[in-house]
Amino acid sequence: MTTRRLGDAYNRHVITLQNRDRLSRVVDYLLTSYQPDFAVIFGKKLLGIVTREDVLRALASQTHDVYVSEIMNREVFKLDANLNRDEVREQLAEKRVRVAAVYTGDEFLGLIRVADLQEAFSVLIVCIQMRKIDLCSIISSHTFNEWYKR
Repeated sequence: MTTRRLGDAYNRHVITLQNRDRLSRVVDYLLTSYQPDFAVIFGKKLLGIVTREDVLRALASQTHDVYVSEIMNREVFKLDANLNRDEVREQLAEKRVRVAAVYTGDEFLGLIRVADLQEAFSVLIVCIQMRKIDLCSIISSHTFNEWYKR
């Protein structure tokens, strides 16, 4: 499993924030989606990340609807999309972060969480086990078949 690329595992369908968005918008997203972490972007540039924990701290300490730029973490750990799963896990553990930004060169692609890696690996294992009856072609054929080939 050491050849599975990070670029195949990050979530491409995420809710992003703009620096002018307010705390109330993130609260709404937390209540209506399963996404716990949000990239704050300006154009295509990543400015920072707002996590569920950031939102809870802000709700406990702020008396008004602050901009997400006031609560976001600007120091975001970056990972190259070409890293394999084991390299990603090692780097996340070494830096003690649970969410990181995925890049190809200077291009921000999305966020990856430790839980995303675990979920992708679990689904991949089932797909590999079921490969004899080709169920993987039903489940996101592009992504998991690409993972399976490597």
